Amino acid sequence: MAAIDSLHRAFIWSGEEKTSGAACMVAWDRVITPKHCGGLGVRNLRAQNQCLLLKLLHRLHSIGDSSWAAWVHEQADIPTMEGNLAGQHWDMLRELLSMYQALSTVEIGDGAMTSFWRDDWLPLGRLSDNLPALFSHCTKPSAAVRTVLADGVHAHLVPRLTRVAEDDLRRLEATLQQTQLTTAPDTRRSTLIGLDRKLRTAPIYQMIVASAPCPFAEFVWHNQTPPKVQFFTWLLSQDRIKSRVNLLTKRVVADATCKLCHGNTETSDHLIFRCDTAKGFWDAIGMDTTHASVERLWELRRPSPVPEKHYHTFLHLCCWQVWKHRNEVVFRSESPSL
Repeated sequence: MAAIDSLHRAFIWSGEEKTSGAACMVAWDRVITPKHCGGLGVRNLRAQNQCLLLKLLHRLHSIGDSSWAAWVHEQADIPTMEGNLAGQHWDMLRELLSMYQALSTVEIGDGAMTSFWRDDWLPLGRLSDNLPALFSHCTKPSAAVRTVLADGVHAHLVPRLTRVAEDDLRRLEATLQQTQLTTAPDTRRSTLIGLDRKLRTAPIYQMIVASAPCPFAEFVWHNQTPPKVQFFTWLLSQDRIKSRVNLLTKRVVADATCKLCHGNTETSDHLIFRCDTAKGFWDAIGMDTTHASVERLWELRRPSPVPEKHYHTFLHLCCWQVWKHRNEVVFRSESPSL
């Protein structure tokens, strides 16, 4: 997974198979964050892999006609995930079991594939969460419902219980009196399980990768500019464009002096708003950028001649042209001009 992420980073920042840290303008965690949360929306492969593994876990708990699931059942005990299976793939399935249990409830049948303590199968809810004192006294936390009911709950508890645990036990025993196992298999229930009995993992993926709402997401992505301009504005709104200050931080250049005016430090704000040519451009189109900042770019006041509907597109393209002109002057030796 790390190797694939490395290729992703290299492609995004340099278009090559490998890249250096100096070329990476934004932390990778930010890149794989959804767009509406301020990221670039690149697929989080680790989260996607977890979702695919959850599908396999669901198949183990709802065998159907799966030959693979039937074979695993011959090799391992599903509630405990213990048996003659080993390896990284199996370890990852075992680690995700608690997530799968949290996403589903169980309509109890024979109790063979349901965890007594960690699955939600009683009116009391998940016993590990709702009877924590009693759960802390159990000797086999992953034991199946059928096993515990056959042995008796007391056989799965330490000999001496605290007063709180004894109260929990009385509540549990009162509920278990109404429980009757059948010969039918246990049935998993979840809003994420479709009519075809398959687990839908797209909402799970969104839940895993979601983070706090972002103030600039709508400004950056909801407009009619080309993708390369949106990408530039995404970097700009985070002060991550290749200004000389940012390049100096990464030790790409020896100083941060602006190559257009030769008298000021080239921050992103200076490059886009303060440098003489840039300021002349904004003045010419009637926009006051005296206190403007790239990190609050979407708050820049709209001039009355610009239609509100298209203002974000207009602002994107203005910043893009200022950036392009700066590069033409610095790298192609063109003269500064409006």
